[in-house]
Amino acid sequence: MNGDLFDFGSAYVRRALVGFAAVYVVVTIGTCTHITSPLRWAGLLSAFVVLVLIALRLQAAPCGLWCAWLLTACVVAAVALAWWSLPTDGYGVLQSGPATVGGVVAFTLLMVRGHPVVAWCGALTMSAVCVVWSVSRGDGVSAGLNTTLPAYPVLTSIFREVAVVCWVARVGGLRTGSPGVGRERCPTRRWASGFTAPRWNVLSGSEVRLA
Repeated sequence: MNGDLFDFGSAYVRRALVGFAAVYVVVTIGTCTHITSPLRWAGLLSAFVVLVLIALRLQAAPCGLWCAWLLTACVVAAVALAWWSLPTDGYGVLQSGPATVGGVVAFTLLMVRGHPVVAWCGALTMSAVCVVWSVSRGDGVSAGLNTTLPAYPVLTSIFREVAVVCWVARVGGLRTGSPGVGRERCPTRRWASGFTAPRWNVLSGSEVRLA
């Protein structure tokens, strides 16, 4: 582990992000070959760059509450820019996929960094924006909702994993006769409110503390 519970600073995480970025580019280019407008390509490129910068920021270090909200707004704006850069004619479902999944990845990183409420608000806002975009294209509300549905199982799964980590920390505190330590190691109330971004460190085995 490199200083955090989920090993964000490891080479494996960086490789995974680089791999996703490569897939993002390949899918975008492969499904948008019919787009000839420089403005539309500029919009798609700008959205990609913003999402990459956000992912790198979240992978590098934890962030505070206001930073989390700012990054969330940037994620939603970038994804919206990518969606509205797609032409109405010749549109395929896969064309909106890279930006949508990019938003999900960013919100997942944000959740694990200690801001689950902010991440969920961002995902719901992304869905609302997607509905507006879908309606503006004449595709209807259901099409917009279906575009962002994959976000929710992913975020729910991550939140469940975090809850397990919290449970292990609390049980460890009870076993050592220091339940207060368990609560400090897993500040679920602060996580639920989204007002702090605790930094997790591994001491030994399942023993966890805040830096």
